[in-house]
Order: sequence, then structure tokens, then C-alpha cells
Amino acid sequence: MPSTFSIDTFMIVVGVVNFILGLMVYLKDPENKSNRYFGFTAISIALWAWNRAFFQLSTDETAFFWGKLLFIIPTLIPVSLVLFSLFFGEEKRRLRRRDWSIIILPWLAILVIGLWPNLVFVNFINEHGRNLAINGPGFVYYAAFMVVYLIAGFSILINKYIHSQGVLRIQLRYILLGAFISISIGTGSNLVLPLFKIYNFVWVGPLATIFMVGSISYAMSAHQLWDFKLITTEVFTFFILFILLAEIFLAETPAMRVFKG
Repeated sequence: MPSTFSIDTFMIVVGVVNFILGLMVYLKDPENKSNRYFGFTAISIALWAWNRAFFQLSTDETAFFWGKLLFIIPTLIPVSLVLFSLFFGEEKRRLRRRDWSIIILPWLAILVIGLWPNLVFVNFINEHGRNLAINGPGFVYYAAFMVVYLIAGFSILINKYIHSQGVLRIQLRYILLGAFISISIGTGSNLVLPLFKIYNFVWVGPLATIFMVGSISYAMSAHQLWDFKLITTEVFTFFILFILLAEIFLAETPAMRVFKG
């Protein structure tokens, strides 16, 4: 297993890249539904990566708090992905109240389950210098929710790919490739293995999201979906700014271990 320092560093870096990319796409046209829900998806992934990094950097009550959030924040990802999948290439599409209920109500139910004491998250242990979240009997419902929604979003994109052509088909090809790799790895390491009490690979899921970011970035560059050179420059600029702000606000805290050995 990689060192704690390298894992947490990569998670924060992946989170920064996802956050900046999601925010830039959203701000490019907030009224565009595809931009909006892709932005929400990317930012949710960033929050998940940071959440797991903070969980590793914490102790005692603080670690328990971040451990609890590990089963709350990730629920935003599949919901946002489903909405992105529905509206991508169909900006004029409107969802009926029943459709919104089908999407949102199960999410609200899983939030209640996730917040309920000792149901999804029981406690944490420190093993070989890493905090591991211990799941409760309700984890199976959490995992089922995540898998069903992720499969639903992916299936919608596949259906659109089959019936699309031209530039939209090319876009969907790269989106599907990145999504398939990230979802497959994340599902295995963070949902399937923990069902069998195997927690040593949960750090892989947040890192695997880089495949989705990379594939979408390639699509931007190769097919001119956005100005890729401009986005690369802005991502680098925001990343440097993030490091400088971290130096200022975290220099005297344990979290600075992520940036300094």
C-alpha cells in the first residue's frame, strides 16, 4: 500500500482538479443543464476525495465526524450523474414532478439511513497508520442505492450513445469510457469489498475518478468542446492558488502533513 502521505496528497490533488473543472464548466453557462449537473457531479466527487483525506488526517471525535460524512457526501455523486445523463444532449427536456420524486425520495431515505446512529457507519479503527471506517448492517442499503443509481446513469448514457450520431456520439464515447473505468473501480473498492469487511482499498475509489477527468479533458481537446488550452492554464493557476492558501491557513495544523513531510 502506498504511504499515507502519498495517498492523501493524491486525493487532495484529484479533488482540486475535479472541483476546478466542475466549477469552470458550471460557470461557463449555469443555465445549461448539462453544464450544471456535470458541475455538480465533479464538485461532489471533489468533496468526497477531500472528505476521505480529512478522515485520514483526523483523530478521535474529528475522525468520527468525517467518517460519518463518508456515507453522506458520496450520495450526491450518483444523483448528479443521473441528472447529467438525462439532460446531456437534451437541454429542452423537462422532468415531471413524478420523475423528480423517483430520483430524490430514495436519496432522502438513504440520507436518513446514513445519519442514523450505528446503522451505516459504526466507528473507525486505525490500522497501520490509516483510519478505516467500520460499516454497520445498513451499509447494504447504502451500497444498493449507490449501485442502482450509478447503473441507471450509465445506462441512460449508453442508450443515448446507441441512438446518437456525429459530435454527440463522439462526446458520449469518451464520457462512457471515463465513467466506466471510474465507476467500476470505485464500486469494487468502496462498495463491494466493504460488504465483505475488506476496507484496505477504499482509498482507490477517489483516486480512480482521475480517469473520468482525463477522458473528458481529452474529449475537450480533441473535439473542441471547450477551449482546452485555456482550461489547462486556469486549472494550473487555481491549483497554485490553492497550495498558497493552504500554506497560509493550514500551516499550523496537522492537515499540513499532506503538503509537508
